Amino acid sequence: MKLSRRLTAVLLLIALMCVYVPTGFAATKTYTGTITKDNIFFRSRASTSSGWILRFKKGAQIKVSAIEGDFYKATYNGKTGYVLQKYVTLSAADKKALQAAQTTTVKTDPKMNGITKISQITVPSTSKKGNSGKNVLALQQALKIKGYYKAPINSKFDDNTVAAVKAFQKANKLTQSGEANFATIKKLFGKDAANYKPTPSPTPKKTATPKKTATPTPKKTATPKKTATPTPKKTATPKKTATPKKTATPKPTTKAGSTESLNWFSNGKSVFTSGVTFTVKDVATGKTWNCKRLYAGYHLDAEPLTAADTAIMKSVYGGTINYVRRPILVKVGGHVYAASMYGVAHGDQSITNNNFNGQFCIHFTGSKTSSSHVVDSAHQAAIQKALAASW
Repeated sequence: MKLSRRLTAVLLLIALMCVYVPTGFAATKTYTGTITKDNIFFRSRASTSSGWILRFKKGAQIKVSAIEGDFYKATYNGKTGYVLQKYVTLSAADKKALQAAQTTTVKTDPKMNGITKISQITVPSTSKKGNSGKNVLALQQALKIKGYYKAPINSKFDDNTVAAVKAFQKANKLTQSGEANFATIKKLFGKDAANYKPTPSPTPKKTATPKKTATPTPKKTATPKKTATPTPKKTATPKKTATPKKTATPKPTTKAGSTESLNWFSNGKSVFTSGVTFTVKDVATGKTWNCKRLYAGYHLDAEPLTAADTAIMKSVYGGTINYVRRPILVKVGGHVYAASMYGVAHGDQSITNNNFNGQFCIHFTGSKTSSSHVVDSAHQAAIQKALAASW
């Protein structure tokens, strides 16, 4: 009997432990996603310019817990990070449930604090992506009331906020900058931004009225006597002077196309603007091909422009691209810069018909790796070799 009672008590305790959840604890629901391509970045932040934790292989299974702009927040092998949504597949039901979980309303979002009208919100200062604090909080609250911001309010000007601002600007025929500028704040709140300062109009100086002066009566002048016009003397015809010899135009001291060093963090991003195309020359083989900028973060991420360009690029590696750093020259905007590349395709891509499944890395003086954020000595050595070459 005693044994039976003890056994019953133990079983009851186990049952209570199974159903009891401590107050305040709620496990985040996750949804299984599948990576659709090789070498996809698992990033530390929801940004294409952030460092990456690892690269996924096609078919990898991840646990998605949230949406942040164009990214999914996920866990993989105990690590938490972000991956672009376009490289992840979710079932239709899971995607719908995830989107529903990311949506809050004026009534359900705790950060609304009972606010239901924009007139209840203090007009904020202007703000843009990367900002945070009370100005962004007020912006998100107003956008939620208007129905443009559906994510939970977090006081951070993130990708969700940018998308909501752009949608509001489009609906109100404003420039779709994604920034909460003066025009956007005025349209959203009906008042000028808190940091608005009108430019004062300059007050014109009064000029003194000039005094009237009497007009003097002109005196009569005597008519001058006529004088005999002197006969001009003939002047000797000047002797012809020898025509000076033409001097040769001095040649410029700097040859066109001479190789330059480009400090990446000082000038690189201003040279390689979004979408710019350029030509690459492999120093060892002399072969050239055309490329397009994809990203400009810690270094330049590029794509071969066409399938023919990819074929040339592969040929400099002997047909199989590897991670060996190669000295190259990069011609853009009338300049030739010394650089180094490794051509293995990885990560994102914007060109889908070039037979190159991703992007490749180009390093310039001082540029860094994406993963460890250090200057790669092998790349810098290759750049020094490229400096000695010419186009």
